[in-house]
Amino acid sequence: MKRFKDKNCIAAMILLHCFQSVASDVPSDPDNAALLYYQAFLSSPGQYTEISMPFEPSPSGAIEPSQTLRDYLKTCHDTFEFTKAAAQLPRCDWGLRYSLGDAAPMPYSQPIRQLAFTVKTQALVYAADRNYRQALEYCLLIHSMAEHLGDENMVSFMIGGALHGLANKGIRQILGTMPPDREMFRWLDEKLTRRPRGENLASTLKNEEAIQLITLRLDRDQLIELAKQWGGGALSPMREERLRHADAAFLEASRAYLVRSKAILHALVEAPESYQTKLPKLEQYDERLRIEEETNPHATLTAIFGTPVARDYAFSLLIPTNLNAMRTAIKLYTIKAETGTLPAELPSGLPGDPFSDKAFIYLRTDDGFVLRNHFPVLGKDKPREYAFKVK
Repeated sequence: MKRFKDKNCIAAMILLHCFQSVASDVPSDPDNAALLYYQAFLSSPGQYTEISMPFEPSPSGAIEPSQTLRDYLKTCHDTFEFTKAAAQLPRCDWGLRYSLGDAAPMPYSQPIRQLAFTVKTQALVYAADRNYRQALEYCLLIHSMAEHLGDENMVSFMIGGALHGLANKGIRQILGTMPPDREMFRWLDEKLTRRPRGENLASTLKNEEAIQLITLRLDRDQLIELAKQWGGGALSPMREERLRHADAAFLEASRAYLVRSKAILHALVEAPESYQTKLPKLEQYDERLRIEEETNPHATLTAIFGTPVARDYAFSLLIPTNLNAMRTAIKLYTIKAETGTLPAELPSGLPGDPFSDKAFIYLRTDDGFVLRNHFPVLGKDKPREYAFKVK
């Protein structure tokens, strides 16, 4: 009898070991956010036309989603769950084939934007249902998506900046419709204050240089085709003639020119100077490259695959400017919640305008307030304004 029990005990131990072995062989969840974003793209039920259009509050300030839109967003449950899981991970490697240089496809560039619009729309629907905490959390989710795009290349950098702007716009819309809530405002300010600052123009430009050096090792036909894509489908006669005769010596001299040119650029971008001092120097760099290409064939590829650096620099400052405007606004909302009125003047010590290194210009309006930059940027004819409604 004891032998029978011993056999049963041994069998049970073997069975338990087998179950434990099977359990230990189950792979862990992804530790790369990009894998979860790609699954979010694949699980998306498709584009709904209302999402890609501005989803603005009505004149009364209320957000009124249609039932059709609500039904569509219910089918996005898995998409949102993948996105939220991705946002929790620190690492995001999109798996780009950098060995192809600038010819490497970026299959995430369009889906990530559509996903961000969908997430923002869900945030506004939560706000319409007075679920303001969840609405704001979904806007913060878009900030996380933007940070995961990072500074690997200029395209990712630009899309990330646009997503930060989209998130801030959603937050601004929600704040304009919700009742005063001091604790909610403090929570939101803490969340925005603690956000990592992953995007860096200097780092992006160095990555771009490395990518372009790989690009300048492609064969002539690949270079010509890629250059046409970057040029909107066509090359100027001068550029096409030069690339048609590009040989190994031409490409070697072109790589040397690129390295010299980028060394000058990196020094300009990294200099600890104000926007008003640095911008003219970067504009001169862009113009000098354009002029040098006319007489120096080896400047051609640097000019083709480069981007207007003065514009990129101004755009890079929009990211902290938008965030600082939002944090300043949240402080004003908090004061309104505590005192019942907006202050007559902007309190000292608040985040300022990075373009001018001064506090934002503050104006009270009939339905809220406006924060304004001190001068126009990015080719605009008037300073950028951030309008906030207050209930």
